[in-house]
Amino acid sequence: EEFLISDVEPQEDNTVKEKQRGLDMPAAINSNKDFNNSIKVAKLEVRDWSRNQLKEALIFFPGFSSSMEKALKNLGQFIALSQLDRHIYPILYAWPAGTLPSYRSASNISATQKNKDNFYLLLRGLQDEGIHTVHLMGHSMGAQSLLAMFEDKYDHDLPSRSDASMMFQHDPAFGDDTELQGMGKEIMVCKNIILMNPDFPVEAFVDRAFLSIRRVCQNITLLGDRKDVALALGSKLINGACNKMGYMQPHLLRSNKSLKSHTKEFQYHTIGTDIDLLYLPEAHDDMNEDQKRLDKEIGEKNLPINNALLFDSVAPIHVIPGESGINKQWLDIDVIDTTSLDTNIAGVRHGGFNLNPIIIKDLEELIVDGRRARFRSSLLNREGNLHTYSHAPSHVTL
Repeated sequence: EEFLISDVEPQEDNTVKEKQRGLDMPAAINSNKDFNNSIKVAKLEVRDWSRNQLKEALIFFPGFSSSMEKALKNLGQFIALSQLDRHIYPILYAWPAGTLPSYRSASNISATQKNKDNFYLLLRGLQDEGIHTVHLMGHSMGAQSLLAMFEDKYDHDLPSRSDASMMFQHDPAFGDDTELQGMGKEIMVCKNIILMNPDFPVEAFVDRAFLSIRRVCQNITLLGDRKDVALALGSKLINGACNKMGYMQPHLLRSNKSLKSHTKEFQYHTIGTDIDLLYLPEAHDDMNEDQKRLDKEIGEKNLPINNALLFDSVAPIHVIPGESGINKQWLDIDVIDTTSLDTNIAGVRHGGFNLNPIIIKDLEELIVDGRRARFRSSLLNREGNLHTYSHAPSHVTL
């Protein structure tokens, strides 16, 4: 089976061969028109491919400053050390991840419309070749690129689902796919979204980003580390400096409060290290309509919260900082705390997903079986949606 990319007139029968790492990789050049036949777009084709509903795609978004070679090695090592089923096909989405001096530029590029369009075309190609189930993995700043694909579009100030989001089945708690199904559209299934050491602000994630992915995926996992040096010294330091200098964050990374007040200032608590903050606070007026949709009522204003956004295995925890109380409504996401791990993860503590055997085995179980954290063998629930691995650190001896 050979993957091909097409992008010219159908009458032409050109063939391009690219040599990469000593292998001839053929790419057939054809033409395909999409978007109501208005523009030409690239289309994925596969030679000798047999369509099969059992075939699944695992799409990996590499992190900041990851060249294609480095990203392929990281993904390849994860695949080699895990025992994923043969029907799961790994795919690298090589977005422009920048180099060391271009952190801000890479962050801006991750949220551009061109990046979103390219990913949408990838999904269309996979769909046309019979792929029905998709797993998405994002590492570090790759989480920004992944989450950008599901960012709501705004037409006359009204939010609507992104093009990538419309490719996937909608959770019934947020609506239905009757309109898409009526158009004869074969809708894909997003089985897993996995965010590993993600470089993404807490406020923007809680306000909008989580909702945008929860609409299409019921199994969302985040691996974080409180001692992640790259996020603590890199991301927070750079974003803190940009805050002081008055640089504006991309819309994707700004909180509802920041957007409403039109301020350039922002707090950069990242979901990759501040893993205790992934909950809905007391109800407030800035909540998205989908967040308010169901009959769950919390807070002084008694605004309803969509139950599908909430982690349902534990009761809300009432915390009293000083004299005021906050109702913690944990987001429906499995948060895995890797801080206690010390094998093949020490040092920067930012990339254990393809090295640490405990993480690799857990991700394998997650992708293959689709079990939530509370049902996986290596995890213990600690509080709310937060879990840790059930192993003894290396310094513990008998």
